[in-house]
Amino acid sequence: QTICGTLHSHLASIHSQAEWDQIIAKFGTANVTAWTGLNSLTSTEFKFTDGTPSWLAPNTDLSSGDKCVALQDKALFKAMGCDTKNTVLCRRQQVLISEVETDTPSTDDKEFIELTGEPNYPLDGYTLVLFNGGTDKVYQSWQ
Repeated sequence: QTICGTLHSHLASIHSQAEWDQIIAKFGTANVTAWTGLNSLTSTEFKFTDGTPSWLAPNTDLSSGDKCVALQDKALFKAMGCDTKNTVLCRRQQVLISEVETDTPSTDDKEFIELTGEPNYPLDGYTLVLFNGGTDKVYQSWQ
C-alpha cells in the first residue's frame, strides 16, 4: 500500500468481470505475481483496501488460509502470506474537475468548480489553479 500511495494510488480493487477482463488482457499471460488490495486482515471475510467487498475472480484460490491476495500468472487470484515479496498492482484514483459557468451579464457571480472522484480520495499534492483566459494570469489557487 505504501508504494501505491507514493504514486497517488492504492492497491488495486477489482469490482467486476469487465475490470478483471481489462487486467487479464494487459497482464494475464505475463509470468508475474502482484499484490492486489484484497485481504482479510481486519475480519474473517475478504475485502479490498478501499473498503469494498470482494469480487472474486473466476480463478480464485483462497485455500491456503493466508490473509493477502495476489494476482498470479495465468489469471489467478491466490491467497499468500502478506510478507511475501511481490510486485504491486496499483489503481490510480481519478479526480474529475468541472467548471460550471453560467453566462450572466456583467460579473460572473454564478460560477463554481466541482471536484468528483472516489470517496475519501486524498487530494494531497494537487493544486487547483484559476487563471484568466484572456490574459493567462493566475488569480487564485488552492492546495
